[in-house]
Amino acid sequence: MKHLLIALLLATPVAAQSFDPIAYGQRFCQLKQLGVDDAAARKAAMNYAYKPDAPASRRNADITTAANYIVDRNCHK
Repeated sequence: MKHLLIALLLATPVAAQSFDPIAYGQRFCQLKQLGVDDAAARKAAMNYAYKPDAPASRRNADITTAANYIVDRNCHK
């Protein structure tokens, strides 16, 4: 889990703002099922889920929620 949190934090510079964690998790899982590698799946999911109007103060909670979504659905392997 810790590895996923760090990976999500470093996924793209966009992660410095905030994102929709469920949309991120859904897109990441979709892409992984299609065989997309981790780095490309993270980048595409972050671009998809980025919310410029979301408060940056939610970042840590959003990262945790996204990581939990991915782990619960076993998309990280």
